[in-house]
Amino acid sequence: MARRRLSDQQHKRIQARQDSLRQQHTDAGNDVTAATAVERSGLVIAVFGTALVVEEPDGALRHCKLRRAVGRALCGDRVLWQPQGDGHGVVLTVLARRSELARREGTRRKLMAANIDRLIIVFSAQIAFNAVNLDRILVGAAIQDIEPVIVINKVDLLDDEQRAQWQAHIAVYRSLGYPVLFTSVAQRTGLEGLTRQLDGHTSILLGASGVGKSSLVQCLLPQRDIRIGAVSEVSGRGRHTTSAATLYHLPADGDLIDAPGLSDFGPDHVTAERISAAFPEIRPLLGTCRFRDCAHRNEPGCALLEAMQDGRITAERLSSMHTLIAEQSDTAH
Repeated sequence: MARRRLSDQQHKRIQARQDSLRQQHTDAGNDVTAATAVERSGLVIAVFGTALVVEEPDGALRHCKLRRAVGRALCGDRVLWQPQGDGHGVVLTVLARRSELARREGTRRKLMAANIDRLIIVFSAQIAFNAVNLDRILVGAAIQDIEPVIVINKVDLLDDEQRAQWQAHIAVYRSLGYPVLFTSVAQRTGLEGLTRQLDGHTSILLGASGVGKSSLVQCLLPQRDIRIGAVSEVSGRGRHTTSAATLYHLPADGDLIDAPGLSDFGPDHVTAERISAAFPEIRPLLGTCRFRDCAHRNEPGCALLEAMQDGRITAERLSSMHTLIAEQSDTAH
């Protein structure tokens, strides 16, 4: 039986109620004790369609459903919810997000997680370096105001020549201020530095299949299986829990969202100007070309081409900028 559609007036009433709840939460300064007795704050740690696992401030887990017309909830969302007995509840509203991550599925975006402030980009040292792929992720992170960390994993499999090649590939990113780590789970190297990068942040690991992301997660989260068991018990999803994005508290400080299948991320439906401004070495030069409509290809007086000629911008990074702008143009059409 099809669900009854809500009228415009019903949508307006629901929206007004959610806005009121958000404002109450803001006025209370995120203080749970200032909320009403039936409206509680919580953190979404796993999502299964419209079924959520919400963690209360004391660590208790609750199985919650989304109220109609609330919208979409993501792992990492802060929500207000209401108990409904037997440890269950209903989510009344999703509080404002500071960021959201999505993966591409054809021409669609599938939202995966919210409120991330650190993106751990994992590459395998065995897989050929692709500068455009890395630049695409870095630009997407900059647009979302998420700090990226570049991790080259499985370095124990490299010989001296291969290690030198990777150092050369990544040198420009180090010079631009991006944190770069070389890690090996087998040799337990680089893991302390990675832990320091995660401390105090809500992070997510992004990487293609085979880069060793699962092994890194196991090292970072020794209690992961216990957490999976607790989430499974609350959600009733059993082994299927491991296929959903799940938030874990790190042993020292901070949170890590493990999102299986998250390997593709980048700018989405943004202007050419925003893409260009996401390159830190290019940003200061924007607007300084001789012509306002400069395309930065072969125009006289182009500040970007001049910077490339004197070594302030690499040809590879300028090429990446053009590629990403062209991709956005293709998406728009």
